Amino acid sequence: MSDGNNSKRDHSAVGPALGYYYQALFALMILLDEEQDDAIIGIEVGDDVDLQAGLIKSLIQLKHSIDAASTISVKSEQIWRTIKVWIDSLSEIDLVNTNLIIATIATIADDSPLNALLTPPDGDSRAGLRAALEDEAARVVAEYEAESDPQKKPHKKKYPGCKAFAALSSTLQRELIDRITARPNSPQIQNIEAEVASKLRLIQPEFRAEAAKRLTQWWDREVVLSLTGVRSRFLSRTELQAELTRIIADIQQDRLLPDFESVDPPIDYEPDNMLVRQIELVDGTASEIRRAIREEWRAREQRSKWINERPGLASKIHRYDLILREHWDDLHSLLREAADSCDENENRKKGRELLSWSHTKAPLEIQPFAEGWQSPYYVRGSYQVLSVNLRIGWHPKYDQHLSDE
Repeated sequence: MSDGNNSKRDHSAVGPALGYYYQALFALMILLDEEQDDAIIGIEVGDDVDLQAGLIKSLIQLKHSIDAASTISVKSEQIWRTIKVWIDSLSEIDLVNTNLIIATIATIADDSPLNALLTPPDGDSRAGLRAALEDEAARVVAEYEAESDPQKKPHKKKYPGCKAFAALSSTLQRELIDRITARPNSPQIQNIEAEVASKLRLIQPEFRAEAAKRLTQWWDREVVLSLTGVRSRFLSRTELQAELTRIIADIQQDRLLPDFESVDPPIDYEPDNMLVRQIELVDGTASEIRRAIREEWRAREQRSKWINERPGLASKIHRYDLILREHWDDLHSLLREAADSCDENENRKKGRELLSWSHTKAPLEIQPFAEGWQSPYYVRGSYQVLSVNLRIGWHPKYDQHLSDE
């Protein structure tokens, strides 16, 4: 059982981890809302989230918490830490063509000057906010610098932002504030997938949750590839639209997806020993055993997923197993008939050739499980599943050798 200190450490680690993941999901929501076809978005490029649409750039700072939403004000640390980030970027951005956005799950009190950030600036409509920020910055700087003991200095997290803001000219302060927009009450991370679903208004309501789930999974992969340099750091609205179109088509056609095509078994996965015995009986190599285990796991997981999510597929899986067995039997029956006239080495050799057929040729020769299905692992792995149950085998006399095991 974890003690209190461990719980605190776990909590402190979870927050930042969710914060990074929140950036990716929030970026998806932003791009779904964007109307310009040339819009692109990046995570951890110029800011938490960096949106470019036409000539306008939007730098988005995200403030997420695993705790219940609180209220922010001009005294909040997250406001001043965000301001510091933007001030540090002033030399690198064209402020006139840049939107500065702070998105937070927190709320803004009705009487807070920050409410001015909810609507576009109109004339000097943000003068009250600017004055409140100036007063808070002056107070924090004065109290911080008045304390001579470094260990006792107050406002350590707010001071850098307040100091930087106070050092700006009045004109630059106004220009900076006029570019800021606040997005309070943003959805928490556990609600974003539902928020994504609500934005898919062109899809029938009953399909939106599934479409949002698939879109989020695709987006997660693309963000990881982006952050690791495998692909461009920016994801485009065009590719988002293309993927959404594909997802809609798949759902409408009730198309089955290869969920485990590039997924490897867990390190601790232990297959049924019969799979190994079947291959060893025809002198299969270690590499043939490894690939058989991999494909058997993929097919077994795929079958389980289909049956759990769509129980009606159980009968289709059974019928397809009969098709697989028939194709196997057409070849294996010839081996059985010739087995008595061959020595054991020859029988093992022919059995190994049949094993090889199940991996290389069978996926090409046998009709796919469903229309549009192109992934070979299901045929390969299903043969291994059947071999575990002794419904098929590779050696001409596998049933005689293994029936007692």
